[in-house]
Amino acid sequence: MPTAEPPPPPLNDADLQRYVTDCARQIDSWRPGQVRFAATLTIPLNQSAEYQATVDIRSGAQEQPAPSPGTLAENVVVRCGLGARLVPVGSGVSIGNQDEWILRDFDTPGVVEWDWTIRATDADDTQVRLEIRPAVAVVYGGYVVPANEDSHAPTVSYLTDIHVGAPLVDSAESWFTRTGARFSLSAAS
Repeated sequence: MPTAEPPPPPLNDADLQRYVTDCARQIDSWRPGQVRFAATLTIPLNQSAEYQATVDIRSGAQEQPAPSPGTLAENVVVRCGLGARLVPVGSGVSIGNQDEWILRDFDTPGVVEWDWTIRATDADDTQVRLEIRPAVAVVYGGYVVPANEDSHAPTVSYLTDIHVGAPLVDSAESWFTRTGARFSLSAAS
């Protein structure tokens, strides 16, 4: 399981500070950054694991390597507010708040974070999809994430493989159930 990133250092970046100040005044613009998320998670059957995603917009974030071997880092261009959700690609896992877009606004120190709990409910390996889209500023202040599926809001998606650690008996039972395979034993006379 990936470890949490260390807390960011104090903000000593004048350009980022101007961006954060503009965001607070509803002057919405785009800024380069980096999204970090788990490449693979291994979850024991009928147990849970934490999934964490972050977006870092501090200067030089796009040049940084992934913080650990189990974490992927992808360059993005983002707005002042971002919405994210984590959805299962297939069956076999349950995710808290899976259909809800969770809003985060950038402020000091220039990093936003989301956390979800994933529970392995089937012995089969599967995937989850992290979706991120920009929020839009509203007239009375703040941001809102366009939540309807055909909103034409640009959305980026990232896949994480989920490996379910299950005893051999559970894995075999899942395979038989999924494939409908049947065995016939007969004695030769």
